[in-house]
Amino acid sequence: VLTNLTPCHAGSISYALYDGIGTGNLVSDLTSNGRFPNDPSSEKQMVTFEGDSNRADGYGAVMRGYLIPPVGGSYTFWIATDDNGELWMSTSTNPGSMTRIAYISGSGNAAAPRQWTKFASQQSAARTLVAGQGYYIEARMKEGGGNDNLAIAWKGPAAANQTNVISGQYLA
Repeated sequence: VLTNLTPCHAGSISYALYDGIGTGNLVSDLTSNGRFPNDPSSEKQMVTFEGDSNRADGYGAVMRGYLIPPVGGSYTFWIATDDNGELWMSTSTNPGSMTRIAYISGSGNAAAPRQWTKFASQQSAARTLVAGQGYYIEARMKEGGGNDNLAIAWKGPAAANQTNVISGQYLA
């Protein structure tokens, strides 16, 4: 059991929405906005690492929390977003050590919900994780217009060696 993970909602991940921040579709359109990261329009807890689909236009979303793998070993991660998105992960519970491990970027680039293989950049390199250790993880998405989605999947020893959206039982 992990301690000192605040705020900690075992079995879920935080989903922050930033409404009305323009029609641009680059993640930098979200991260350069004065409301990011401390002033979202709303925030809720999700029981899987997947946000709403076809919610609105001109908004940004951030899902953040902790990943706790029950089995040690090699894991690969994927991001699916419309429009652009980024997946960041730490080597510990410290957000300060996070690096970008997968992304979708560029004008007109988007993936359909759970479309994991449209771009090579959607897939991370394999990462060795320790069972029971917490890892800070964060996904960012900027929606310009049209359809929208955000989901993170993994494959490895705890994921039955299949590409699956990360379940809340591994999130806090």
